Amino acid sequence: MNPRLGKIGTEDAERVFSDAMMHFERGAFDEAAQLCRQLQTSFPKNASVLQLFGLVQLKRGLADDARAKRDRAGALARDDPERIANYGAVLADTGRPGLAAEMFRRARALAPHEPRIVANLLIALRNAGRLNEAATAAVEATDQFPRDALLLNQHAEIEEIRGRTDLVLIASRRLAALAPDDARAQARLGWVALRAGETELALAAFARWAEIVPGDAKASDALGLALQASGRFEDAIAAHFHALEQAPRDGAVLCNLGSALVLAGKYVEASAVLRRAAAIPEMAI
Repeated sequence: MNPRLGKIGTEDAERVFSDAMMHFERGAFDEAAQLCRQLQTSFPKNASVLQLFGLVQLKRGLADDARAKRDRAGALARDDPERIANYGAVLADTGRPGLAAEMFRRARALAPHEPRIVANLLIALRNAGRLNEAATAAVEATDQFPRDALLLNQHAEIEEIRGRTDLVLIASRRLAALAPDDARAQARLGWVALRAGETELALAAFARWAEIVPGDAKASDALGLALQASGRFEDAIAAHFHALEQAPRDGAVLCNLGSALVLAGKYVEASAVLRRAAAIPEMAI
């Protein structure tokens, strides 16, 4: 059935809604309005349809009709967290993260035990540039859902943007404890700990990273950097050499090995390694 010729059946509704969204995103507002009109005729009490139709009408310059549709959608969705969250997703996808955040807040108030709603709220606040609010919401969320890796990861990313290394470290430590076999979680903890001067913690995290992926040159090289920071230069040299075996033409590994050799007072060996690094095209000045 061609959805342009009559009412839309339930089996076609999701596809037609997606088509309307696609037209809206491409700026084809008249085509989007035609599909939304059919959707509204077929599903007059569907808040998501009314919400999208309201956005379309706003773009077409029909502000009064847009407001009426959005008000009607709000009335229908007032006590339905799923519909409110869906509306938030529409707003987020159409570049309105501030309004999306308000929808996700409303949805969360109605469904406080749904971590995915909170995750969407954090993303919306972050994209809206409301980082302090995002950080506060992230703390509340990770306290409520302490074993949710996605929320912990979002908290770490928000604090990273805010420049709060101390809080990134806390979130990263919790995430690494929650996922001891996740190489990315261990790597993040190691880098944050190294930046914060927590060298022993960095060593433990990088060592775990290297255990999880023993063939990863980056893990061995990172372990070498942490060993350098802790003053264990001979061990650092060994770690960098191990990384070099895995990636013999990696200029960064060669430079780090050269640095460890210098710190260990092995200047002749360091000079040879650094010359080798300089011969790699991407390392040339």
